[in-house]
Amino acid sequence: MEQLAINLKHFRLMHGYSVERLAKELRCSNSTITNWEKEIGCPNASKIQMLCDIYKIEPGQLMGGSPCKELDSFYTEYKDILSEIASLEKQKSEIDTKLRKYHEIFYKKRTT
Repeated sequence: MEQLAINLKHFRLMHGYSVERLAKELRCSNSTITNWEKEIGCPNASKIQMLCDIYKIEPGQLMGGSPCKELDSFYTEYKDILSEIASLEKQKSEIDTKLRKYHEIFYKKRTT
């Protein structure tokens, strides 16, 4: 069931669905989608078929039994993007620090 929960979230993100939008398509609550992705319950057979229709995949791919190259590729790209975001956040923090120092220097010169 752990692989199903992981795949549910990854396929949702890969196809650009928010929790709200997917819940609306599946005619269920937002918390139902969130719970499935947290391994609190799982979709029934009809919901699994609806998900497969939405994502244009086979049930085995969603359940984790069949390999899915697209998901592997997405996951790799997703990790790379998260790494890039972390790097950019670090750069932003460094720039913010420099800007604060420049602001302090500039402000002191104007007041003296």
